[in-house]
Amino acid sequence: MTVIPCSQINSARPLAGTAPTADSWLILYHPGAWGDHPIDTLVDEELTSWALHNNATILMARSPQSIAQYPFHTYWFSTKEGGLLRGMLTQDGVPDLSTAEPATSLFLVCTNGKRDQCCATLGRRLITQCEQDLSPEIFATILECSHLGGHRFAPTAMCIPANLVLGRLDSTVVNRFLTTGVIDAQFVRGSTYLDPVEQVIEVGKWPAQVEFHSRVTHGVNSEVSFTCEGITETLTVTDSLVETVASCGSEPKTVHEFHLRERM
Repeated sequence: MTVIPCSQINSARPLAGTAPTADSWLILYHPGAWGDHPIDTLVDEELTSWALHNNATILMARSPQSIAQYPFHTYWFSTKEGGLLRGMLTQDGVPDLSTAEPATSLFLVCTNGKRDQCCATLGRRLITQCEQDLSPEIFATILECSHLGGHRFAPTAMCIPANLVLGRLDSTVVNRFLTTGVIDAQFVRGSTYLDPVEQVIEVGKWPAQVEFHSRVTHGVNSEVSFTCEGITETLTVTDSLVETVASCGSEPKTVHEFHLRERM
């Protein structure tokens, strides 16, 4: 029986409000095989405790085509304040942020094929296209990463330290973004330091900056007050439950889907 890819099934579903949420990200360079759940199998208890203490979510990263681009124990630490540090794990196997140095931005493309075939097929296809279409300098900023969530929106990626998660990408979109910083709202899932409701408003006002003030929730509706380009307004975001195939070959399940509408 032919399995229809989950990204094809969900091709018309909205991206806004689907980014994972995290205050900080700890990116661990691991060029080897990852398996289905690399954070559970490759990260020891000490490093897991460090990440928990520092409110960080862990991702694995490696260079495309198994190129040894960085030493094995390299890590990056990205915060919601927009900082990015790079360092080496200590002998105890944890980061020492006091010895880390400022780093340039990275573009992380999910290629964890053991987790979902869309990440393998579409993520690696995007990597190959970028290698062909981007300059070597720009391509050098791209790493493969472990599961970002939302493989039904593959190919997915995250730019750090902006901590902005994107979906349904191609090499033309990536090249434009990495060379000019410009990307259309249709490819934006949201910033990880925002929750899904805030992400929906962020995407709705993209690319303008939004400053959030307050929120009042009534059932499935959240009325959010914010300022954008000097204007304070209130919009309503509705949380709907929809049934869809979230992973390739799996049974349909209920997921949250957020929609923006103007206040009546």
